[in-house]
Amino acid sequence: MTATPTTLEAKARPGTGTGAARAARRSGRIPAVVYGGAKGPEHISVNGRELTLNYLKGRFLSTIFVLDIDGEKQRVIPREVQLHPVTDQPVHADFMRLVEGARIKLFIPVHFKNQEESPGLKKGGVLN
Repeated sequence: MTATPTTLEAKARPGTGTGAARAARRSGRIPAVVYGGAKGPEHISVNGRELTLNYLKGRFLSTIFVLDIDGEKQRVIPREVQLHPVTDQPVHADFMRLVEGARIKLFIPVHFKNQEESPGLKKGGVLN
């Protein structure tokens, strides 16, 4: 059973560069880029609250999303999120289009639980 990907609403951004990105942020949106596949890169803006909530849930960089860019749906995976240096809120995101049959590499962190209680580690063993 596969889970349905979360849909993020996005709008095409007419301008590029610092001025256009700042204007998007002032209106509560986060500038982003979608790249990969047969199409060229697209400059978009995503709802800031929606993106931040999904980012704070965890597993953001390993979750498949559907971007609804002005009515056109594209399956994407986040590749990078730039954060504000003081507030740690997302200020920019990069998404990669998913193409059927293409291989992608993901970084998935592994967290060990109860390693303090492990008899092997208590006797000097190593967990790596």
